[in-house]
Amino acid sequence: MILKNLKIYFLIKISFFVLFHKYANALTTADIIEKNIITKDNKISNNLKKVLNLTSIYPKDDSLSEALNWIDGTFDSQYSWIKKDKTEFLDIERNINISDDNLDDIIKLINKDIGFKKEVAPINKNYNAILFLGSTLYRARDRLAYLNQNIDDGIINPGMTYLIGGERVLSEKIYETNEELFNKKNGIISFNSDYKIPKILPNLKD
Repeated sequence: MILKNLKIYFLIKISFFVLFHKYANALTTADIIEKNIITKDNKISNNLKKVLNLTSIYPKDDSLSEALNWIDGTFDSQYSWIKKDKTEFLDIERNINISDDNLDDIIKLINKDIGFKKEVAPINKNYNAILFLGSTLYRARDRLAYLNQNIDDGIINPGMTYLIGGERVLSEKIYETNEELFNKKNGIISFNSDYKIPKILPNLKD
């Protein structure tokens, strides 16, 4: 179970890189991205190259396009880090080529050297909009608590908040249940004092 969770953890991190590279030029942290993830000439950084090599991916000439072709399954449809259909990350096991011996090195690289463990704090105070990404129940609560705290403390002042997520079945193995959704003592985020739990809970499916 620990091994599976570590592989899922790495998969989520690297999948973020696949999405993130398209928007690097629009970010104020582009200099950090260039150093740790993608260079201006569309090649992978040395740190990212080490991570890919530990998963048996060796892009020619450190090419970003070739790395992505491996990751999205273009080179081998049986070997992909992109989820297919409605398969959730929690259910993906066979399409991740990571040996047990390399897991510690991979996690160290993506957390410390690439910098995924570092907090990315807001640079500005006023934003036209905030994009809130959906996740598992507990992670979504963590994100919402962080967003609320930033607003309450006057650190940011968003004009609007957009929620984005995908349809999926709730997973009881990570405690996604109706009861847990309305649990006031969840230890992450508080409910309004006047909030009353519905006597008849809705039948949530996603």
